[in-house]
Amino acid sequence: MLGGSDIARAADGILKVRSNVAAAEVWVDGQSLGPVPVTRFLAPGSHAVRVVADNFDPYVRKVDVQDGKTTDVNATLVAGAGTAEFVGAAASRLEVDGHDRGALPIRLSDLAPGPHVWKVTSPKFEPAEGTLLFLAGKNYLVNVPAVSSAGVLVVDTSPSGATVLLDGKDVGVTPLRLEGVPLGVHGLVLKAADRATVVRTVDTTDGSRGQVTASLPSGGSVIKVTTGSATGKVFLNGTPIGEGATVKFGPVEKGRAQVAIEVDGDRASASFNLPASGTLLLRRSGDEVEKQKPLVARWGFWAAVGGGVAVGAGAGIATATAVQPEPAPSGDTVVTLP
Repeated sequence: MLGGSDIARAADGILKVRSNVAAAEVWVDGQSLGPVPVTRFLAPGSHAVRVVADNFDPYVRKVDVQDGKTTDVNATLVAGAGTAEFVGAAASRLEVDGHDRGALPIRLSDLAPGPHVWKVTSPKFEPAEGTLLFLAGKNYLVNVPAVSSAGVLVVDTSPSGATVLLDGKDVGVTPLRLEGVPLGVHGLVLKAADRATVVRTVDTTDGSRGQVTASLPSGGSVIKVTTGSATGKVFLNGTPIGEGATVKFGPVEKGRAQVAIEVDGDRASASFNLPASGTLLLRRSGDEVEKQKPLVARWGFWAAVGGGVAVGAGAGIATATAVQPEPAPSGDTVVTLP
């Protein structure tokens, strides 16, 4: 903290700043103290000293002020064409006119005169952006605000207008920005008419911003899951999608996905390729999740209906024979066909 210019406190030290350039301006901890020479009382500790003048490169240093002692800074400025400095949260990165320029803090000395658009992004802070009108020979300091991303969730879809279910609760339509979302792992279900449902998981445990961008394709396949219990729960990629003895969900986008079934605290899971259309039949079998064949492809179905499948002329018989499941099961199963 800066001390008064004339009154010293019991624990203050003294900072004296000089420069080889007359009228160079002195800044300490982001506050202007006027032109050199400068003498000020300062609280003990680390302080940022910045000495600037047009057509010279800035002089920037960290100094350690000690109780009851004088710290001298002799700032030697060298000629320069002007700079732009950006300071902000650690691990932040700077883009200027769409090009990555590196991590903050950073000083740029190659900007062309004229307007420039800048943007700063950081894993745990909200993006900040602005414009800078750069004039040759001038020195600019941009203090980038650090606004925490904790609790922020942003969801965008193509097309927009998709319904967003966050942990099973309808929270709005896209494009959507939410604040105050508890830190942790969350399941998102994105739904729109005539589009495949998209399921995503987002982890904000570390306080970073939750960001989901998804394209909702047309078509998709339906997942039908037999849990074997009225209290059975079904999860898709870690996100709950239904509860009951039978859960039907979709249509959902094609691709590789993990399906889990939980009954009385016991969970079984497996990964499957979700097709672009049709229905994927799944069931829990012991500690595994497995595919089921359609009813007409199960030998049990054929054994149950027997010759009743084929009624009528030869065309009906040929159709029935064509959809019989292959290969035949082992054991004593006997199927009588016309």
